[in-house]
Amino acid sequence: MADPQLPFDVAWSQLGPLEEINKGANGRIHRLKDRPAVVFKEFNTAVPAAPLRQLIQIRRQAKRGEDIKDMTAWPTRVVFDDRSGASSAANQAIGVLMPLIPPGFMQKIDLPDGSATVKPRDIQHLLFAADVARRRGVDVPADHDVRSRMLICERLSFIVAALHYENLVYGDLSVRNVLYQTDPRPDVYLVDCDAARPNGASGGVRQQNTPDWDPPEHDDDSGGLRHQSLETDRYKLGLFILRCLAPGRGGASNRDVDASVGMLDPEGAGLLRSALDGGPADRPTAGTWTRYWRQHLRLGPLPPAR
Repeated sequence: MADPQLPFDVAWSQLGPLEEINKGANGRIHRLKDRPAVVFKEFNTAVPAAPLRQLIQIRRQAKRGEDIKDMTAWPTRVVFDDRSGASSAANQAIGVLMPLIPPGFMQKIDLPDGSATVKPRDIQHLLFAADVARRRGVDVPADHDVRSRMLICERLSFIVAALHYENLVYGDLSVRNVLYQTDPRPDVYLVDCDAARPNGASGGVRQQNTPDWDPPEHDDDSGGLRHQSLETDRYKLGLFILRCLAPGRGGASNRDVDASVGMLDPEGAGLLRSALDGGPADRPTAGTWTRYWRQHLRLGPLPPAR
């Protein structure tokens, strides 16, 4: 059983009734019936608990900790297994508690058979032709509404900058892990944050590397990225900016900086070229992108940290 002095741990038996609401490659998502705004992400395989506790502590002490709380599904508790016969020890986590995705980032999507489903509104819808998304009932910016797309880029740059300020690598910045909304204002929300880790650390939950979002750094034999870093996050942020501003056929795999010609002013075009065509040390930081967007869009300085 876990040490009762560890403030971030909770036993499986304390979760109460669970309702499975989703599943993926890394595990299953259960809503806590007694606490419907909280979900339990149950891992397929137990992982070391210490790195997850560290993530919770870093968020609580972060300069932009409240922004991270508001804009990410950040872990709030480490779940250990106290069931009879369970083999998980106190230093192993079978999952984490985290907030339920806010309703503004959920989307009713019309299916080809005439039925509908409700799913997280991930950024893949921003990368294809807008009329394709609209035929499925998905909320996307109006045609020629470049400003809304840039505001989404600013929000993603901001939250990545907040993580990087704490020396945290997000890792799998890709279509499934970044959600967005346009109403009442453009915003983003990051999921799968349990795989974040301090730059250079081995971490606990394995960081994935989604195809078509891989940086130029070499892959290992298993197809996974050998080392994800602040620099690989910066590359993936550049990819999103390019693809968000130049959607359409092939937009989800586009790496051609020239596709953004006419969308950005010379400063922005230079930043994007450095992000995607330069070496790791040349890539603009997320903070540089945030400052650029806020100046370009005349948003003024960032509000103070809460």
